[in-house]
Amino acid sequence: MARHQGVLLLRIWREKGDQVFEQKVLHSTVAALEWRPDSGGLAVGGYNGVSLFRMKSGIWGTQPYEELEWKGSVLAVAWSPSGRYVAAGSQESTIQFWKLPYRHGEALAMSGYSTKVRELAWDAESRWLASGGGELVTVWDVRGRGPAGTRPRQLEGHTERVSCLKFQRKGTRLASGGRDRRVCIWDLSGSGDRGLELEWSERVSVLEWSPDGGALAVGGNAGGVQIWENA
Repeated sequence: MARHQGVLLLRIWREKGDQVFEQKVLHSTVAALEWRPDSGGLAVGGYNGVSLFRMKSGIWGTQPYEELEWKGSVLAVAWSPSGRYVAAGSQESTIQFWKLPYRHGEALAMSGYSTKVRELAWDAESRWLASGGGELVTVWDVRGRGPAGTRPRQLEGHTERVSCLKFQRKGTRLASGGRDRRVCIWDLSGSGDRGLELEWSERVSVLEWSPDGGALAVGGNAGGVQIWENA
């Protein structure tokens, strides 16, 4: 994102630094960006929903190919690995959920969160959508007809707000970090009870699993990084 003479611009560059796309953003400030899983598209979140852009034959379209409508302010966007679903955390303490291709009026709201929802994570199979928005880790099962009318799992392990979430690249293990300087690891293939709890000296701000899922890197708000093996 860039601001140019009072106009908000969305820009995309190649890794060498040459710009390949520029689009004026007229409706709102962009609050969230998320690549489509195949890197051929981009979800842009802001006020009133999420706009989906895509690339065809190496050229980015100048207009969104889908507008995922919602009356509210989007803070975070997560595109499922399958490409079938887009979820967004909002200023209004809800999650908005869309199945693609989107049909007008089919957006779903999941409510009941105690704070703004900025933390979202999908598992590799696009079955589980994990979310923060408070001290609990809330996990939705989107199989079949989706999460409408279902009760999510609520995982208790943090004493302060959850700040980040990360699934392994394969499997059903989920790591959660919190402002309580705690990291919890959950296995959703069973009851969801945490299998390991790690204490640290900093508030946790970022999590990343190793490619084989055997180690977990943890970053803190003070700039520290620690790696736990056999996590």
